Amino acid sequence: MEILHIHHNKFEAKISLKGAQILSFIPKGKSDIFWCCDEEFWSDVKPIRGGVPICWPWFGVKNGVSHGFARDLNWTLNSQVEDANGIKLEFVLSQCEFSRALWDFDFEAKITFVLNDNCEIWFETNSKEATQIALHSYFRVDDVRDIEIHGLGDMYIDKLQNNTICQTKNTKKTLTNANDSIYTYPEKETEIINRKTSQKLTITHVGHNDVVLWNPWEDGEKNLKELKSGDFKNFVCVETACVGRDFFGKIGVKISQNTISNEVK
Repeated sequence: MEILHIHHNKFEAKISLKGAQILSFIPKGKSDIFWCCDEEFWSDVKPIRGGVPICWPWFGVKNGVSHGFARDLNWTLNSQVEDANGIKLEFVLSQCEFSRALWDFDFEAKITFVLNDNCEIWFETNSKEATQIALHSYFRVDDVRDIEIHGLGDMYIDKLQNNTICQTKNTKKTLTNANDSIYTYPEKETEIINRKTSQKLTITHVGHNDVVLWNPWEDGEKNLKELKSGDFKNFVCVETACVGRDFFGKIGVKISQNTISNEVK
């Protein structure tokens, strides 16, 4: 498995060519934005759990395959531009024997990373077929039980309750158990706030219809071999997505890290 190790005066990052999947992004003087499983679980035969796997051209299980094939294939680094302000990398993928066996359509897809003080991820395709997409971001947190999530909206589909459509009056989300929900009217920005440290991640969604929230909790992590005991506490998945409606074209996410006490009031 080929991993790009990127060192810049503003950040350090790791990107796997398999899936064009960013695994780590550490802004200078700050902590890693993403959670990723230990390297002993990295494999050429299945996607890496962590960072930002790209779920495309479908979300969920289809023909016995979970979340499409984009995260399973090796992408080609098509261009790289670097200056003092950051780096822009573009990866490309097109139809192949593997993809046609699962989804018999022509396509070209592109993933672009814009990395500087912040992290931007863009996915774009020329596919004429309707698809689904989720940027399955694993965000690192100190303890998932001590965070607040803002901006998800009040309507969601609870996949753990037989896809029940739910509405909540309290749009400040805290986690006390397993979650697997599709928020269908999210705001353009989602904030993850660590209540103990006041660290805040701002996630700006572009071209999305949905935001997916996922954490397996203690019981669920036992069924995921890449997770060690207690790993569930160290991440929350907040996924920029278009899964409830047909996706064509382009979707992206912009992620910034700050501390509330350092913000201008």
